[in-house]
Amino acid sequence: MLHIRRRGKNFHIRGTIRIGRETRIVKEHSCGTDRRDHAEAYRSKLEAEIRHEILHGPGGRTHSLTIADAGLRYISRPGGVQSYDLWRLNRINEAIGDRTIAQAAEAWSAYKRTYCGGLSPATVQRHRATFLASLNYLAREEGFDPPRLPRGDRVSNKRVRFLSPEQAERLIDAYADHVRPIAITLRWQGLTIRCSLLRLRPGSRAP
Repeated sequence: MLHIRRRGKNFHIRGTIRIGRETRIVKEHSCGTDRRDHAEAYRSKLEAEIRHEILHGPGGRTHSLTIADAGLRYISRPGGVQSYDLWRLNRINEAIGDRTIAQAAEAWSAYKRTYCGGLSPATVQRHRATFLASLNYLAREEGFDPPRLPRGDRVSNKRVRFLSPEQAERLIDAYADHVRPIAITLRWQGLTIRCSLLRLRPGSRAP
């Protein structure tokens, strides 16, 4: 059984919880409050979590830890996170932070339906990657298997670059007169040599 007592300003908690042959020792630590009713509520919550974990194994933690816990732990890791990842985690926390880790797959599907409409597949995948990174980090810290998230559309990492017609005309006009026919040929024949490589010095001969 866990016991609370006042030490200094705040209440502290310690004790043991035994179920069957397994005993869990809780080292003394602060309840984070100077009010007895809040400390009692903390004790009840902690006892319930520990009993659930003993009965259901490490995976039982996924029913007590929340998505907000994963985000907070990930943000607080050594080195922190990038500003764009912090922005995504804040959005995820506001939308589904109160869901448990065990509900992560369903929560992600709900988040995607509600908040990712109109976004490109690549942007949705970045949200998913950030969310999954926070879940995996918490899973390593707490010793449970990370949940799996539904995969979205496959995204090609190959970047396709091309000029608009107006940009192509400006580029061709920028070439010297004796080079311009080659640039025009490259533009319309679909050759792989880039026009920008054909900028010759004044007075030089075209190949």
